[in-house]
Amino acid sequence: MIKILERSKNKNLANLLVELSEEKVPFPDGVIFECDGKMSADDIQNIERKYKLSDCEYVSVSAFDKRIFDGKEVVKNDENFVSNLIYATKKINQNLQNDRAIFLKTVYNIPADCNEIFITKEYQKKTFGKVLSRSADNNFETICGYFFEGNKKIDISKIDKKFVKNLEKYAKKAEKCLKNAVIFDFYTENENLYIENIRVQNFSRKEKIKLLVKLVDEKIITKQDAIKQVELADIESCLHSYVDDNVNLKKVITSGLAASSGAACGKVFFSTEKIEEESYPNSILVCQEVSPKDIKGVKNIKAVVACHGGITSHGAVVLRTLGVPGIIGCEQIKLEKDKFSCNGFVCSEGDEITVDANNGNIYQGKLKIASAQEDDDFLKILSYAKEISKLEVYANADTPDQSKTARKFGANGIGVCRTEHMFFDSDRLLAFREMIVSTTKAEREKALEKLLPMQRSDFEGIFKEMDGLVVTIRLLDPPLHEFLPKNEKEVIELAEKLEVERSVIEEKIEELKEFNPMMGHRGLRLFITYPELAVMQTRAIIEGAINAQKRGICVRPEIMIPLTSDVKEFAFVKKIVRETAEKVLNANATKLSYKIGTMMELSRACLLADEIATESEFFSFGTNDLTQMTFGFSRDDAGKYLKDYFSNNILEYNPFERIDEKGVGKFIQMAVNKGRSERKDLRIGVCGEQGANPESIDFCMRNQIDYVSCSPYRIPKALVFAAKLSLDKA
Repeated sequence: MIKILERSKNKNLANLLVELSEEKVPFPDGVIFECDGKMSADDIQNIERKYKLSDCEYVSVSAFDKRIFDGKEVVKNDENFVSNLIYATKKINQNLQNDRAIFLKTVYNIPADCNEIFITKEYQKKTFGKVLSRSADNNFETICGYFFEGNKKIDISKIDKKFVKNLEKYAKKAEKCLKNAVIFDFYTENENLYIENIRVQNFSRKEKIKLLVKLVDEKIITKQDAIKQVELADIESCLHSYVDDNVNLKKVITSGLAASSGAACGKVFFSTEKIEEESYPNSILVCQEVSPKDIKGVKNIKAVVACHGGITSHGAVVLRTLGVPGIIGCEQIKLEKDKFSCNGFVCSEGDEITVDANNGNIYQGKLKIASAQEDDDFLKILSYAKEISKLEVYANADTPDQSKTARKFGANGIGVCRTEHMFFDSDRLLAFREMIVSTTKAEREKALEKLLPMQRSDFEGIFKEMDGLVVTIRLLDPPLHEFLPKNEKEVIELAEKLEVERSVIEEKIEELKEFNPMMGHRGLRLFITYPELAVMQTRAIIEGAINAQKRGICVRPEIMIPLTSDVKEFAFVKKIVRETAEKVLNANATKLSYKIGTMMELSRACLLADEIATESEFFSFGTNDLTQMTFGFSRDDAGKYLKDYFSNNILEYNPFERIDEKGVGKFIQMAVNKGRSERKDLRIGVCGEQGANPESIDFCMRNQIDYVSCSPYRIPKALVFAAKLSLDKA
């Protein structure tokens, strides 16, 4: 019935046609051959003789993929059949190589050298039509389509029942072979049904995810097939809200860096205090820079626009963790007290704007926003990915709510819970500031006692959400001056609340001021100076774990000490943590398994990883700081000049978005090898924002990293990519 030339590149389609042939399924007589546009008359005549095409009255020459290439028809007659066929062959080859075809081959993952055509006999068609094996309109349950009788278009359900049964049968067979929903043409002649032009269907990204789950449920494809077909853009489309409106580019106020995906429209405000005061449900904060304390706990903020900052700045990380759309680095915006101006546009407080943080554009007025669709099918795809991936994906999460979101998206645990973010709520910030301005250890301990139940409650809530999974909690990392007032008004308010002289606050601010805070008095250095800080946080972790365990929750706490550069300083702080933990456990007559490890974020720590591994039970690479320390770049300021590095071909990519394998990567490789030479079962992760980057995931898998950790809303893409990579490497 049908003959297949061995050179055919589309193996699935070739196999399907062979199967149909062996089953004696009516299929147009024909042959697939490779078209390179260089066929001679002799070549055509050889094909004609081999496949007896001389008996044909007509031949159709068409590319396989009808989504891209229109069919061509060549009339067979005694005088010019060969020349016409040569002409058609060359013409199709040209179509296969034009700019549009090359672009669409890339879009549809068609090999760049795919130049196949199919020659068939042309029949007198009594009835002809088109069948889709699946349709979103009927929830992907049954075939649909239409046929023509004369010029009349009729629904496929009205055709002869025996044809419907066969069409359903062929659709199923084609789906199993091509591992996807298909579309094909058919026609009838003399009570026979003929099939032609079988190809894969196209769907919207959200429909595609629903379809893949349906095909897995019906055992037409495997979970592995589904993960191979899903694209990261499909995942992205389900995660974030987006502008669903005709966008008038004239209404673009300005553009910035899309720091945290999503879209929102609302009224503009210039301070979180005003947003809380107004309680307007859809507020957009426009500010100079994003500060965690500015947006923490403000439920009405739908999006943030900042004049300064980089894509990997601390503020951007916080926005991604919270899932709040954000555009930063909008340097053209000029902020005044109650308005901003940009490119001739003036926006006053209360005016409406639209923020599209998927592309970095800010628009005048209110545009239609479509909500994210994290439905059951989307979550099923993530469950397939989690099952397949050889690399675990953890979450950077600081609250029970964030932990719940992370677990919903398939997180294997929490890679870093940043405890400093728990102090920014107003009541906690006051207690923490009281501790900072205290002059004696006794005063600091008294202030810390106020924070203890708050942190304990947070940890208990996180353990509850992550029942049975690892929760890695990082002790306080930033320098203390970050928590103190930034202006005169705040200084006065704090002095009144703490009932101290204003000069006490001012003197403490001056005392803690540092020329280079990122390399200053922070991380474990704080606990060497103020061991009571480590004691309070350890108590809160262990007591929270005990409370959760009493409620039947399986707790797996890990305490992470940040900014280690030497085994002696790590051992000093570890001793404080261990003694405190054991004291709490003994007082509660309870047993609890926990680990103490370190965050590897300094080059010296990587050089001495074998020594540190004698004390540390796990390593977690803080690639944000490790990149800062290795390059000498500030992640908060580098965005201002890195663009010059890109334009002059000095750097190919932003090292704060993707692990720099040549430099930072070598430190990581060295630390992995040295650490495991001393502790064979050393568990190692990467918890910087680079952890969700596809190239960084590839690097981690190649270098025996156990897990990556990223913001909750970046987990789905990281999981899917890790699963795809696991299948590629299998």
